[in-house]
Amino acid sequence: MHLKVCFLILVLLGFFAPIEARAPFLKRWGSFCRSESDCGCDQVCENNVCGSNPAHFYCNTHKDCYCNKACLNNMCFTA
Repeated sequence: MHLKVCFLILVLLGFFAPIEARAPFLKRWGSFCRSESDCGCDQVCENNVCGSNPAHFYCNTHKDCYCNKACLNNMCFTA
């Protein structure tokens, strides 16, 4: 009986714990994003141009715009 009660308490504590405590790898992976700009990049590569100014230089990826972050599957990663 005591073992069942202890197990139930542990389950409830785990359920109400913050998500980082339940799954620490989520914190390591980064935060939710829709584009590299959500990950802290000022200029992203869109239509082969860094940023919205067409005078900015040509780019293939966000790294060409001096951004070391990537938004993959709505999660920020350090590239």
